[in-house]
Amino acid sequence: SPAPKAGRKQSRKRTRLEQIDQSLQDASRALMLSSVPTVLPCRQQEHDQIERYMRQQISCSGQGSGLYISGMPGTGKTATVRQIAKELQRCTTKHKRGKTALPEFEFYEIN
Repeated sequence: SPAPKAGRKQSRKRTRLEQIDQSLQDASRALMLSSVPTVLPCRQQEHDQIERYMRQQISCSGQGSGLYISGMPGTGKTATVRQIAKELQRCTTKHKRGKTALPEFEFYEIN
């Protein structure tokens, strides 16, 4: 019977189109400037250095200084700093109790 076969074919085609649509939506979200990847490959040394500096400045209770980072476009500068800021926000006294907690802070980005 040709009708059920055609129905299955349409269903598979629709499912495939939905998968493609979802993949395109995911890619679009990942490429947005506000997007921060969960992992930044090959940037652990830079991540650690920036995190130490930011942690030290936040611990100064408002007496810290700014941080200027420069480099070629697309190398992960903004994404790295945003990722670290999110990590440090989770370490504040608001979210964590204990000696290692950081004071609450506001993160401002000028890009």
